[in-house]
Amino acid sequence: VYPSSAAQGRAVWLDRGSLVQAGSPDALREKIRRLKRSGMNLIFVEALNAGFPVYESRVLRVRNPMIQGWDPLQVAVDEGHKLGMEVHAWVWCFAVGNTRHNALIGQAEHYKGPILEDP
Repeated sequence: VYPSSAAQGRAVWLDRGSLVQAGSPDALREKIRRLKRSGMNLIFVEALNAGFPVYESRVLRVRNPMIQGWDPLQVAVDEGHKLGMEVHAWVWCFAVGNTRHNALIGQAEHYKGPILEDP
């Protein structure tokens, strides 16, 4: 159990770009350790971007193609808790259907993502 602190939250958001840039569990763990050393005590991890989960979902079968072979959300939860940090999954609801990064992931220009288009 990790109780919330009544004092102050010093937070950072790890968005899809941060997770993609990390590229591996070890690199994300190091990033979280640096955040802890800098005084952060709360991490928001973008768990769903443009309708693509960055974790292994039982509901959405298509994961973000830019993050394959590892689960950044689980890595962040495990490392953050190990360091005594709060970790929260952050879902950018209004980005579902965002088509701006389709070229980066090899999708058609107007593909609205797995939530809106896949059965």
